[in-house]
Amino acid sequence: MKRARHGKRGFTLLEVIVTLTVAAVLATVLLVFLGHAVRRSAAPAVQLADVYSLQTVMENIRYDALSNSLTAVSARVGNEESEADNAYGRYRVIQNRFISLDAGAEAAAPGTTNVLKVTIANAAGARLSLLFAR
Repeated sequence: MKRARHGKRGFTLLEVIVTLTVAAVLATVLLVFLGHAVRRSAAPAVQLADVYSLQTVMENIRYDALSNSLTAVSARVGNEESEADNAYGRYRVIQNRFISLDAGAEAAAPGTTNVLKVTIANAAGARLSLLFAR
């Protein structure tokens, strides 16, 4: 005579299917919310890399200005509102002019002063300015 089993062991097929379906729905919801947050969390790292590359370009210009005349550096930087990809790096020239500072105000003074103002930007739009004086 066979005895009837009183305790169940394992899960039924229906329980497994329901559990997997609930897990899949929760994973989808979690992916939708976290996916956007993960994409946004990369933005500061990309922005930092852009600013660092712009800083590197300006350091290259500054180093060149230590051993060359400001007129030569101005010529190497490039014309205003132009794109440059040279030994300094890749950048866009916003300002590249000789200026004078009179009572705290900036005035264009081509060839009459020894203060060179260089403002450059990268593709992301970040800007960096530096004054070179002799």
